[in-house]
Amino acid sequence: MSTEPNILLIVTDQQHVNTISARGNRHVSTPGLDGLVERGTTFQQNYCTYPLCSPARSSIFTGRMPSETGVFENGNNIRATIPNLGQWLGKHTDREVVYSGKWHVRQPHTACIPGFDVIASGINCKGQEGDKSVTQSCEAYIRNYTDEKPFFLAAMYTQPHDIGLWTSYNFRNRAGFPYPELLEDLPPLPDNFETTHEEPARYRERRAGSGPAQKDEADAYWRYYVWGYYRHVEMVEAEIGRLIQAVEDAGRLEDTLIIFTSDHGEGMAEHQFRTKNFLYDEVAKVPLVVSWKGVIPEGREETAELVSGLDLFPTVCDYWGVPVPDRVRGVSLRALLEEGRSLDRDYVAVECHGGSGQAIRSSDYKYIAFNDDPVEMLFNVKEDPGETVNLARSAEHAEVLQRHRTYLGEWLEGLDVAPSVPREYRWRASAPAASR
Repeated sequence: MSTEPNILLIVTDQQHVNTISARGNRHVSTPGLDGLVERGTTFQQNYCTYPLCSPARSSIFTGRMPSETGVFENGNNIRATIPNLGQWLGKHTDREVVYSGKWHVRQPHTACIPGFDVIASGINCKGQEGDKSVTQSCEAYIRNYTDEKPFFLAAMYTQPHDIGLWTSYNFRNRAGFPYPELLEDLPPLPDNFETTHEEPARYRERRAGSGPAQKDEADAYWRYYVWGYYRHVEMVEAEIGRLIQAVEDAGRLEDTLIIFTSDHGEGMAEHQFRTKNFLYDEVAKVPLVVSWKGVIPEGREETAELVSGLDLFPTVCDYWGVPVPDRVRGVSLRALLEEGRSLDRDYVAVECHGGSGQAIRSSDYKYIAFNDDPVEMLFNVKEDPGETVNLARSAEHAEVLQRHRTYLGEWLEGLDVAPSVPREYRWRASAPAASR
């Protein structure tokens, strides 16, 4: 076995953290991912850096926050002074660094990604067709690879992102529920479907436009949307299953580190939201499963450690013996994966709305604040994982609130914000939340 593995990075787009049947979801079938869960370590507290495609992806491939990469909205390029993972690996190794599928930093699909050899550029916003080309190209690459040096291969899928197109069509006015035969089989509404706590104004405004046009049958349509979302997950899961089977067929499970994750989550009717770009856990948390047969413990669930999309870059570098660039915000997960060694991390951070919204997740609490709204949110996520009771105005949680304001101030102070980030998205330099 090579001391430095092949690395297969599999990333889906917009996948909710609780969409793997092996983790107890009986409404979705994911045999390929179930096998990966059985063979590897699953993280329950993994957060993206920004619940939107381009910003989150910029962090995966740089180890930096979107406000630093300059990708504060979809369609931006990564700041020229920050190397992406392909460029960095190419600078420090002579190994093949290969990419297939969606990029979206800037173009969604392109054959021109600095630092990577692109073997399939995909089809823009058509995951059902484009994801097949990702699998086919990666399968062919793995089955035909004969070099003794390890490879890095990024398989970047579009689904279940196309649920956005699905809801655009299915939430329009119709004369009655379209498929009454499905009603008995639709998933139930989530426990946190109803939201009564105090929220920032933009969340209340967004909710008003999130639901279906069919107000008299709204609950059925919300459940229909969740059902449809699971079908989109199953589309991409089938492709992932075929890709992992190719690794096994090629006899490479024992020399390949497989990392599966997503760029961000999906509303899935929690808090009566769909799609993304807010800070509740349904979009901020994402699945993360890591497997290397014979090296990483099998069937393990890591329930306590806080991890981030920032950690993937330094983890890849660690497994290939490559130094980490200056100012990378993440840390390698290798010691945690192989030895169970704690990351000794107080919190992780998530940005939103260009960086004007910020979330801090600590071991027990989640804090959300905006630079242009006086309403703060504080949740005890250990006791209230659905984020249904805002404790920000609770006198007995005043110290906890202040501690998280301080965390946020410290985090913001340490960021090297890109010059391109507009002024209205920037927080005041002196720990703004601490003065609320």
